[in-house]
Amino acid sequence: TELRDRYPPHRGPGSVARAFLLCQVAQLVGLTAADIRGLDEDELLRFERTVQGFDAISRRRLFHLAYERRHRIVTLDALAAHEAATAPPAARPAVQVVCCMDDRCESFRRQLEELGPATETLGAAGFFFVPMYYHGIDDWHATPLCPIAMRPRHTVVELPVEQAAGHNRLRQAVRRAVGRLRGVVSSGNRTLLAGGLLAAVGGAIAAVPLVARVVFPRFTGRLARTTSELGSQRGGTRLLLERNDDVPLHDGTWPGFTVDEMAGIVRRLLEDVGLRGGIARLVAVLGHGSTSLNNPHERAYDCGACGGGRGGPNARAFASMANDPRVRRRLAVEGLSIPADTVFIGGMQDTCSNAIVLYDRDRVPQTHRADLAAFEAACRRALAADAQERCRRFDSVPLDVTADEALRRVEGRASDLAQVRPELGHATNGVCVIGRRWRTRGLFLDRRAFLVSYDPDGDADGELLVRTLAAVAPVAAGINLAY
Repeated sequence: TELRDRYPPHRGPGSVARAFLLCQVAQLVGLTAADIRGLDEDELLRFERTVQGFDAISRRRLFHLAYERRHRIVTLDALAAHEAATAPPAARPAVQVVCCMDDRCESFRRQLEELGPATETLGAAGFFFVPMYYHGIDDWHATPLCPIAMRPRHTVVELPVEQAAGHNRLRQAVRRAVGRLRGVVSSGNRTLLAGGLLAAVGGAIAAVPLVARVVFPRFTGRLARTTSELGSQRGGTRLLLERNDDVPLHDGTWPGFTVDEMAGIVRRLLEDVGLRGGIARLVAVLGHGSTSLNNPHERAYDCGACGGGRGGPNARAFASMANDPRVRRRLAVEGLSIPADTVFIGGMQDTCSNAIVLYDRDRVPQTHRADLAAFEAACRRALAADAQERCRRFDSVPLDVTADEALRRVEGRASDLAQVRPELGHATNGVCVIGRRWRTRGLFLDRRAFLVSYDPDGDADGELLVRTLAAVAPVAAGINLAY
């Protein structure tokens, strides 16, 4: 009543409505009747204009800032509390896994480390400092695999091993024949007679796999992969990494790397993630990508550090470089010694179907086969647990799903024609942690954090941190801008 009496009559809301609005705001912000009574007419009008100017857009902006502030405080409090309860590892790990800094790798790394203290994971930009144009054995053209701010100066080609050369020529001939057949069918679709016939016959045939992919997505996906593997077995392949002359390719890039360039790449990654010593017997370098059937944003789910490509070739190239004895001798001269019993292996993690493929397994010596088998078994368990963690966000999956069933569910989603968002959650990243892994090891960050390994010991002038930020910032920004 007091507020209503103080309002002079004017156009707009009635005095009762205006007074009621101010009463509500006063209750929310903790103003008493005495506080309102103490305002003069101009102050009261300014107060009212401020309230009325707080429109829907302003409210959404304020709520968003509050949400980000809460996430920031919760994350920093968790990091501070967790740091006090952790300690650096004491012994040499049995296996070390270098993953991409990607937020989806955070949960996989955590699940892998929870299987035992003998496993250590590290994070870096997922091109692993191997910027290159990559021409795979089945690719029609080379693809840049590096951050979009970089332009590669080297091209790496995948070639069949000598024993599989004849088989590869046969495969290429079959692929060309299939391509020509598709071209004929595509041209025939534009004619009246052939188009009608192809639409009737081809439509009936195509309905079978179409229905199967919707009703039995996991079974159909596995059947398609098995058929593809049986019908187009590539045989062994190798990467043409080393450059033997100084003649550039027609596009101006160099065909491979020199031994000195390889040594510089290996040194940079090992120094940046803090592997100056205590390197394990088995070091797995895992790139990542995403496989889905009907996702319009599929490219945004691949590796941001590879410019939207897949990081498997980069991981494979780095492992080959790090295993080269000439590279190791050069690094030893520069003060970075890789133990003689250390073996690197490259691979790729499919973050949609939760699967891992390892490359060049035949090059792993017999002395390390048991280590490799134990690592693969640990990966299967970690991937199942990671799938269980992911499934809690899927409405179609019950919360009490087992790890094995969750793994089957995510495999099915990756092959399901009806799933346009099979991963559901990659765009929730909100923080990037740069530091020693033991400070965040075991901390649940809910697949929302980029994790970059950095050891300040030996970096007195901050040069390593500067170049780490120079690589990480564009990658993190690129991943966020993909949405």
